[in-house]
Amino acid sequence: DSDSDTASQSSDSQTASNGDVFNDADVTFATDMIPHHAQAIQMVTLTDGRTLDPEVQQLATEIRDAQAPEVETMVDWLTAWGKEVPETSLDHTNAGHDMSEMPEIEGMDDMPGMMSAEDMQALADAPDAEFQTMWL
Repeated sequence: DSDSDTASQSSDSQTASNGDVFNDADVTFATDMIPHHAQAIQMVTLTDGRTLDPEVQQLATEIRDAQAPEVETMVDWLTAWGKEVPETSLDHTNAGHDMSEMPEIEGMDDMPGMMSAEDMQALADAPDAEFQTMWL
């Protein structure tokens, strides 16, 4: 029945104070994607000051330009919905790129497409020639 499907979907939906209608799937999506995108931005930050092929540097710029606004949008969604915004590696970025001080984000090492803290540290510590290959 499409009527009962619509009724169950609407009962799962919530309305934020700004009028946004959202549900648990929306919250899960944003909550999972923020750390994923933040890690991509952190990886891009590791390219700063390195000698890399121009095409690789251009790719890094394109990733930063695309994903940073998406993170901001998802943070805005969660905030408007009154939901917790996950802590990310971007909250702990420092000029030294020392990944050992970054908190582990609960469950994110198992998320497809996420690098472990150890892999991020190895990437940060790699000389430029190795870094470029690892980064790609």
